[in-house]
Amino acid sequence: MNPFELATDFLNSINSFDYAPLLNTNNNVVSVIQKGKKNNYNVLERSKEIDAVIARTVKVVLDSHNNNSDDVKGVLYMLFRFEEDGNPNSNKIPLYLGKTSRYGKVNRLNSLFNSLNSKPRWDYAKNGNYHLSGLSSMVCVGYEEKDKDIGKMSWAKSMFQEFPSQNPTLKFKPYLWFRPWTTSDVSIVKELGHVSLHLEELILIDILSKAFPEDLLNKADTDKKFL
Repeated sequence: MNPFELATDFLNSINSFDYAPLLNTNNNVVSVIQKGKKNNYNVLERSKEIDAVIARTVKVVLDSHNNNSDDVKGVLYMLFRFEEDGNPNSNKIPLYLGKTSRYGKVNRLNSLFNSLNSKPRWDYAKNGNYHLSGLSSMVCVGYEEKDKDIGKMSWAKSMFQEFPSQNPTLKFKPYLWFRPWTTSDVSIVKELGHVSLHLEELILIDILSKAFPEDLLNKADTDKKFL
């Protein structure tokens, strides 16, 4: 199987209804807002468009849970850019692929799906396990060294002209794709049919890291080969 062909099939299959710009920007300068009740901290502002996409997807998960159905297993998400910045008809370039499982460690609803206002992995919580929190700690001003998420250094280098900055300026506009993974979904490797959310995440990372080795910010586990 050709990883680039599989990656192209996957990227071409993405519905524009399921993605939106990640950040609120003006001429590639990201709006910075403050969070925290007592000790304020700066964060990169999500766009209202992506909030709507995430809310629709979270509702699918919660509806399944409230109906005592097991058909929705969680969500897949992908950060990406367009090859020609500002041209949505150009090729998509993947930057990061991840998932959030519906179930937590004790086989109950993951706390990241607590409500329709939840933003699984893409919310703000200082020192929390969220991509935007970590990226904001590297890009926005006002963070002590101990509060910076060094793991997001590669994200900051990939996406921003310089950091930290009072006016964080993007190199390109990042988009976020956010979609539920259900029991009716088929793996990008069609011969496998339906696979678990966890396995599909690993398959996609493996494929995308081979097809876009200079762009993808997460890498496949080199001890696990699926192709």
